[in-house]
Amino acid sequence: DRAPLLTPVAEGAHESSASSSLGRPGKQDPRVVMLLLLYLGGIAAYMVGLAADQSWLTLCSKPLPLMALIMWTGNSRPRAHGTSFNLTRSPHAALFACLCFGLLGDMLLETGYFIPGLICFLIGHLLYATAFTMAAGNVAPLQIIPLLLFGAMVCGLMIPHLGDMLAPVACYMVVSLVMAWRAAAWAEARGRWAWLAAIGAVIFMLSDSIIAINRFVNDLEGGGAAIIMLTYWAAQALMTASLVLEY
Repeated sequence: DRAPLLTPVAEGAHESSASSSLGRPGKQDPRVVMLLLLYLGGIAAYMVGLAADQSWLTLCSKPLPLMALIMWTGNSRPRAHGTSFNLTRSPHAALFACLCFGLLGDMLLETGYFIPGLICFLIGHLLYATAFTMAAGNVAPLQIIPLLLFGAMVCGLMIPHLGDMLAPVACYMVVSLVMAWRAAAWAEARGRWAWLAAIGAVIFMLSDSIIAINRFVNDLEGGGAAIIMLTYWAAQALMTASLVLEY
């Protein structure tokens, strides 16, 4: 147990201990290895299910990668707020909720509930944007310009094919752009692990764009589903890592 009041020597020990807490550089916690195996094993099982056209395997394995990220977040130790995860006093709270909504959205999409799944991911993007804004504290207006250009290009491709889905898809895209903008603002302000968030947000936008094109413009045969899920899981892992490792 840590002492309630830290002397300068004890404070240095506290920082050293923080560097080796779950998910941070330092002596590797065996739980991190187990969660990494769960994350990678879930991805591998899902890919096997896709290749073998076994829907039961894809359904059972799809939640595993995000479950691993949720457990990593929940068991991490925010340096500024004591020895365990805190639901109210750091960006971890928004991250934890975001991953939970992502897990729910995964299962809704997998079982054919597109609009409810879209709503879950929209809420997740808002929560990511909240977490990155809490972490950044800056506006960075120039960072949104390339994102707007990308969004305009995707919208121009998709609008003729959306029909009644124009409003919900446009709303989702706006929120996705805001999420990526806040990640880029955090990377500009803090650097270090924040760059993982910016990279992950861009990958997430690419994954979402592939989903939209696959659903509304042109069915991507062959490895379309695999590309969508691999980019999605990579984005979630990068954005989760950015907050867990920074805080």
